[in-house]
Amino acid sequence: MLDLGRISLYPDFVVPHAAYNGRSARVGCLRGTRVLAIARILTWRDGPNAKSICWMSSPAGFGKSAISQTLAEFCARDGTLAASFFFLRGAGGRSEISHFITTLAFQITISVPEVKPIVELILERDPTILHQSITYQLQNLIFVPFMVLAQANIPHCALLIIVDALDECNDQDSMREFITALADACHVGRHLKLRWLLTSRGEEHIRQSFSNPASQRATDLLKLEAFDARNDIKMFLEARFSAIIQRNARLFRHIPPPWPSLWDMDAL
Repeated sequence: MLDLGRISLYPDFVVPHAAYNGRSARVGCLRGTRVLAIARILTWRDGPNAKSICWMSSPAGFGKSAISQTLAEFCARDGTLAASFFFLRGAGGRSEISHFITTLAFQITISVPEVKPIVELILERDPTILHQSITYQLQNLIFVPFMVLAQANIPHCALLIIVDALDECNDQDSMREFITALADACHVGRHLKLRWLLTSRGEEHIRQSFSNPASQRATDLLKLEAFDARNDIKMFLEARFSAIIQRNARLFRHIPPPWPSLWDMDAL
């Protein structure tokens, strides 16, 4: 039940562990890997005429979440991360969409302090927003505050919102609604320096949502499988084998280097 004397997003409407720095441990990319994909995303983020949405798609196992985590950490350090949400199937609030937009909005009030009084005023005027549709919340809790900043000529750099693993959300219909609503809002608010990185497998309900003309107009598609990952895999294996050697130093005194052999590494 809402306390009309003090309306706030936190803690009742926020999923804290869904953020990149939530309590659930998430691993980024191994240093030196996925550099081309990461550079491509950062170039898109900073492009003055870039589309507002980048959809990074690939089958399972291509490292989408690791890239999202690495980008979130990097952008948090350079002050360009507005918010992040990492969906995870079967993980309570991280698999649900009910507090998805309100969680993003709460994070934005912290990363962009100028937004906080605007959001507070919006909630004061209409506390029912917290129980409204995804479309209504997205428009009023995220896009309207940035439009107010733009109208007041309050400058800010290009900001990134990362939403990882759309396919891990347990509500396909609401995810369709979000993608469609986001594309429409990004078209209207295309002058805003707000970028959305969305990642997922190519599940049918997500592909259909991105295939409509409004979504295509606002979205850059990045197929992760198009990037050559052979060097990334080699670096990953070398790091893992190096760790094995370090943990078993006594044993490896009797094994001539290199281990594995160059032939074995090429075969892998």
